[in-house]
Amino acid sequence: MKTYSQEELNLAQTYSQICPAGAAMALTSKATGTLAPSKDQLRYNKSPTSNKHVSQSQALIEYLREQVSLKKMRFVALYHEVTETSLLTISKASMNRRAQQMNNEGVFDEDLEQAQDIQLTYEDSSSTVQQLRLKSAAEKVGIAEALLAMKQDMQVGKKVFLACAWCTEEERKLFQKYPEVLMVDVTFQTNNQGRPLFTSCSPGRDMFFFTPLRAYLPSQCRTPAQSLPKCHSWIVHLHLVTKPLAEAGSKLVGKDDPFVLNQIETFKRWVFTWMCLGGIETDEEFEISHRLLVQWLKAFRNDDATERASEDLKHNSYHLELELIRIMNHKSRWYFPSRRHQGIGHYPIQIEFPMWAHAKA
Repeated sequence: MKTYSQEELNLAQTYSQICPAGAAMALTSKATGTLAPSKDQLRYNKSPTSNKHVSQSQALIEYLREQVSLKKMRFVALYHEVTETSLLTISKASMNRRAQQMNNEGVFDEDLEQAQDIQLTYEDSSSTVQQLRLKSAAEKVGIAEALLAMKQDMQVGKKVFLACAWCTEEERKLFQKYPEVLMVDVTFQTNNQGRPLFTSCSPGRDMFFFTPLRAYLPSQCRTPAQSLPKCHSWIVHLHLVTKPLAEAGSKLVGKDDPFVLNQIETFKRWVFTWMCLGGIETDEEFEISHRLLVQWLKAFRNDDATERASEDLKHNSYHLELELIRIMNHKSRWYFPSRRHQGIGHYPIQIEFPMWAHAKA
């Protein structure tokens, strides 16, 4: 590979930002008298610290830290410092996987339950570091499943990168304003470490979609919604609907019925609290909210519930109550189960979103 002086690289970089690639190479060649560097060479030489030995994870973290210093992005990264306990847990997860492949029942040993807590280092864009302790066997094995792909390179005392998530400041503000629907897409084997890239999208007030969060997740990790086509589900249609669902007879109720519109809007906002960060956070809160919503819908089918009860309101309440049955259990919203065959051992990994993700804009 031809080497270029820093002056030539800076000139080529300037041209590439203001004109198409072909014209940029021609202008650079004319100005320097030599063959212009390609786009790959510019990317390779962009940072003085860049070299081919830097992993994709290191390059990503360096880039995010640079963007944070420019106040353009925020990010959070998750690490694990390898200990004897974590190596034991990985061995248990590996044994459990082999047992499952042989259609045998995997059993946790008591030493895993009694082992010391596995700690994760949690670093966010404000340079604060927190320690997260995993106490349950399911959490330990969930992390161990993510570390299996890196088992060969793991040594006691080594700091292992697990995942990171990032977003721009503009996207964070948009997500704070319009957090109603969060859809996800996971693409596997997007890099040489076999880690999938997680992206999420959400509709704004004008129904145009934006991406509020991206995450670089451990290998062998997935979400219940595997691809964007699956995002076009009933709940997306429900949240984006602009007309009432009611149809009493052959005439669709229009916007001139404020009571039906208010029923739909109230239901949507109620369900939104289960989907957005900073809303319903615990299983107990979800159970209470879900029970109250069902009672509220059933009240519309009671003639004495309100003086303005109509057939349209009764019709809506019946169908909306049926839709509630199809909502995923609340505690599975932010879980990313390990990819496994059908059977036992579907251990989840819970990813805590940083506080800045739902801070007020």
